[in-house]
Amino acid sequence: MGKAKISPNRGFSWRFRLIFHIMPFMIEFRSVTPADVAFLHSLIIESAEEGNARLEVTTTPEKLLADGFGSHPAFEAVLAWDLGAPVGFALWFPMYSSWKGKRTLYLEDLFIRPFWRKRGLAKLLFRQVEKMALDGASNLAWECDRDRLNLRHFFVGMGAIDRASKISFYMEESDMRAHIQDSMSI
Repeated sequence: MGKAKISPNRGFSWRFRLIFHIMPFMIEFRSVTPADVAFLHSLIIESAEEGNARLEVTTTPEKLLADGFGSHPAFEAVLAWDLGAPVGFALWFPMYSSWKGKRTLYLEDLFIRPFWRKRGLAKLLFRQVEKMALDGASNLAWECDRDRLNLRHFFVGMGAIDRASKISFYMEESDMRAHIQDSMSI
């Protein structure tokens, strides 16, 4: 693949900068900083558009800045750069496994722009997230759509367990408010 160069960090232990030379690209992975939030937001939008889900994205650069860099950051993220242009990202947040009694990083999103796919970049970015989890003595969890067989094979090929028997649930604030309101009228 190429040589990796680790640059010294300042601040939080999870902040890092790693550079890979992937012919003919010079890929740099580094933790998102407040100055990078607009780039992160644009990649989130691009990811949603690719999945025909643009209207589901309600976050803004301001919200990402407040949530990712306040006194209690809600997430961490890494951007992949090629010659100063953002080409991908991974975003995760902490969880806890009551059954395992162990911290878990939940990988919310991993996205590589189409031009840079099939070059090993997603694997390298995923490895960075794995290293973050290991540095924090954490497990790693994520989801992908059942019908995205290429992604499922990608993850299984890296040693992940396909927990297809699990079903994921989700409620938005409006759903929870309606449920609570309905419960109170019984």
